[in-house]
Amino acid sequence: MKPIDYVSDRIVKPADTVTLLQAAALCRKPYYGHPRGCPNYGKAKRCPPRTKRLGDGKVLLVGFKFELEAWARRMKERHEGWTDRQCRNLLYWQRAVRQELLTYARRQRTGNWKGPIYMTPEAHCINITEMMKRAGRPLQWPPRSHCWLVALIGQTNGVER
Repeated sequence: MKPIDYVSDRIVKPADTVTLLQAAALCRKPYYGHPRGCPNYGKAKRCPPRTKRLGDGKVLLVGFKFELEAWARRMKERHEGWTDRQCRNLLYWQRAVRQELLTYARRQRTGNWKGPIYMTPEAHCINITEMMKRAGRPLQWPPRSHCWLVALIGQTNGVER
């Protein structure tokens, strides 16, 4: 089975943006294996401080629910010596699921929703946790059984990001 086979739910819903005031501070927050925060901060085009802040307004919220626990069980069956952390590591599934999400988001670009696609909305100071809660799909922090990959589509014409 491929990673996309572990997507159990999808959301496509117009939503109001919820601004996150200090996105860059979150990016610099230390986490396991990264004492200075995200290694992409200041390097990747899609990450702060290179990204522009999205303002308040309407966007199309597009997301996939990935069954992380089921994926981890499968990985444990295939790799008996792996730790739980290794089995859940996003390096083994995130790229494929993000690519499918981008393809899916491109298909949703119709009508008023023909603006840019933001694949890393939190880098644009958007509070995805609050937006998903308002959309009826609360996130797990930290993710245990599942996690959501989310993109936003703007209303105006522009370049994908």
